[in-house]
Amino acid sequence: MNVKQLLKSLLCITLLTVFASAEQFTEKTGISLTGVYVGSVAWGDYDNDGDLDILLTGYDSNENGISKIYRNNGDNTFTEQTGISLTGVYYSSVAWGDYDNDGDLDILLTGIDSNYNRISKIYRNNGDNTFAEQTGISLTGVYRSSVAWGDYDNDGDLDILLTGYDSNENEISKIYRNNGDNTFTEQTGISLTGVYDGSVAWGDYDNDGDLDILLTGSDNINYISTISKIYRNNGDNTFAEQTGISLTGVNFSSVAWGDYDNDGDLDILLTGRSGSGYFSKIYRNNNLTPNSAPTAPSGLSASTTGSDVTFSWNKSSDAETPQNGLSYNLYVGTSSHNGQVKSPMSDISSGFRRVVQIGNANQNNSWTFKNLPGGTYYWSVQAIDNSYEGSTFASEKTFTNIVIIEEVTSPIPSVYSLAQNYPNPFNPTTTILYQLPKSTYVKLSIYDITGKLVETLVNEHKNAGYYSVNWDATNVSSGIYIYKIDASNFSSVKKCLIVK
Repeated sequence: MNVKQLLKSLLCITLLTVFASAEQFTEKTGISLTGVYVGSVAWGDYDNDGDLDILLTGYDSNENGISKIYRNNGDNTFTEQTGISLTGVYYSSVAWGDYDNDGDLDILLTGIDSNYNRISKIYRNNGDNTFAEQTGISLTGVYRSSVAWGDYDNDGDLDILLTGYDSNENEISKIYRNNGDNTFTEQTGISLTGVYDGSVAWGDYDNDGDLDILLTGSDNINYISTISKIYRNNGDNTFAEQTGISLTGVNFSSVAWGDYDNDGDLDILLTGRSGSGYFSKIYRNNNLTPNSAPTAPSGLSASTTGSDVTFSWNKSSDAETPQNGLSYNLYVGTSSHNGQVKSPMSDISSGFRRVVQIGNANQNNSWTFKNLPGGTYYWSVQAIDNSYEGSTFASEKTFTNIVIIEEVTSPIPSVYSLAQNYPNPFNPTTTILYQLPKSTYVKLSIYDITGKLVETLVNEHKNAGYYSVNWDATNVSSGIYIYKIDASNFSSVKKCLIVK
């Protein structure tokens, strides 16, 4: 069995195992994504609209390497972003991270391209739905790789941990330090075992405030020798292999940190192949050194520029993680203590983190939400330390975003159109967009599911152009509603959902 066949078999076994035990999930058949294998995927809100988008790489059905971004439209659909050009790769690894601290997510991408080149590239997010390859940043090209962002030196910017096969078919494991000026420097003084067909993860397993390394994979060409190692961060830009910790060595592997027993330290979930066996194991962390949660952020404020809202706060402090090493996690909702507009993946009441990763605002102490519809919003933020423990959320703030939509007469739309409301589901406000190719009388009304009129939002003559109308459903109960437009000979209806 060759490597490609083996990886296909492992993927099939994994998927069958997952879906056989996941009856509580429903496959979203209305979402069309390119099928891939020997690839990598990652969630990230690259356009800062509050919804998680998709970064996807791998071999497609025609045996072509691809790298694609699918934008989340906020209505349970995704659109492939054909205007964004990324090098197609397979045997790949990808990760989102704001390496330049400008408030939007950039891309780290590794793998083998169509010309069999091993590549490692950073694509900078320009903040306008475009990305630019950073040709001035030199990283060792790798495939059969694993990559991860993490601030190992606690200086406030994201560094790179990178493993895989290089162009000479040598297995490598390297750290690249972020110099804070859009350049990276390979840390030649840090010695890690080189691996491929492995997995890497940052996490503060000993609760000293520094990110340590969990690393697995093959460390020779014949797959015979497989390793799983922890490297302790000494806090002085050096790492020490922890020889007293015994983990099953695996390749074709995946690893993750997580506090499964909620005792305040990071445990290990480890999967992969060792010899002729296949392993999925949990290793409990017996660390007796407690970790304390960060303090909640203070000084929360929100400012608006058009339909963009910038949330700001003062940096927190922590007994273990240095202040610049903390990340932040933001929620935004249309009702109190609700993150349906931007989810924190935390318990808003207690601050308990539901995912083991840095906060959704990265290490920034401000974050800009783009194209936020008009309405009243509630928000707060928490701090996240290097053990991925969250502070309590700061006292909730509220603000009203007033968006002035001007009637546009040039260019004139070519067709009538009624768009899906946004956000949807919503509580209590949502925005409905429509367009008119010519001057006409317009009626836009809301009906309940029985057809009873609830409210008429527009009932007047309008010029040709693009329009937006806000519906405040504060006094309307939860449920499915229908909104309908009648304009000249055009009529269209759509459904929306209020969740209170």
